[in-house]
Amino acid sequence: MGQADLEAILKEVGFFTKPEIITSIASGDDAGIIRLSDELALIQTVDVFTAVVDDPRQYGRIAAANSLSDVYAMGGRPVTCLAIMAIPAKDFPAWAASEMLTGANEVAAEADAPIVGGHSLKLPEPAFGLAVTGIAHPDKIIGADAAQPGDAIVLTKPLGSGIITTAGMSEKAPAKALDAAIAVMSHLNRSASEAMLTLSRTAATDVTGFGMLGHLLHILEGSQVGARIELASVPLMQGAMELATGFVPGGTAMNYEFAGAFTDFGAADFAQKMLLCDAQTSGGLLIACPNDELGELMAIMGEKGEQPAVIGQITERSEHLVTIV
Repeated sequence: MGQADLEAILKEVGFFTKPEIITSIASGDDAGIIRLSDELALIQTVDVFTAVVDDPRQYGRIAAANSLSDVYAMGGRPVTCLAIMAIPAKDFPAWAASEMLTGANEVAAEADAPIVGGHSLKLPEPAFGLAVTGIAHPDKIIGADAAQPGDAIVLTKPLGSGIITTAGMSEKAPAKALDAAIAVMSHLNRSASEAMLTLSRTAATDVTGFGMLGHLLHILEGSQVGARIELASVPLMQGAMELATGFVPGGTAMNYEFAGAFTDFGAADFAQKMLLCDAQTSGGLLIACPNDELGELMAIMGEKGEQPAVIGQITERSEHLVTIV
């Protein structure tokens, strides 16, 4: 579902809330959080999507990493998962369903957040994901409202998974490019989240279906700031640029239409625009980092095996919230 469509639906609901709710769907955050005590907050999130790769085990791994990401984006620690699995009523082999769950279980084990239950149902095509419960100290939750002009914008994973997997479904993606994209999508945002928690102040989100610019907007609106993105500094997955002109997912096209209302794309060409808006699966964290702490953050992430990139800077708000240079 497109960002504009979702916003139109949510604004009509008037969600019931409670004083203990720290953040929820009503504020558009990555996960819902409720304060249980002065030292403990519960984080809840769920994400389910149809297959982005043919291999069911890899699909399960990607779906699990994607679902866990919302907890990491808010500085939390996942503790348990529930699996949601839909399979066709006919001609879907049991081994494929087992492989989906096996892949998810592998990633859940890596996150130390066991799958303790779930729900299955019949749909015309497979769908899979996790509902994740996490915890955090109420005072250490990372939201979208603390970015300030001058902050560096850090992206922890390259862009392009939507375009590459769309090409892959048509058997047009080079094997090396698809394998590299699967590795990126299966990689947990845990280490990046742990590094982010060392900052004195930050705003963050993860990059998923609304694309990098759509998720950046969440920070810009929450913090009432703007952003300048340096096109040449934005990391891309292997093969993404070459495939971007021929394999644009429907979600990416909707993201581009939405982003046009708040973005000055400058001299960016078609492929570059599509990549900035590409609907990611299990993308990286997008972090606003105080400039005087940037070196330390990058060093910590490097020690943890991450490959973050500084892609721009938080600015004062202007006519266009985002300027691409």
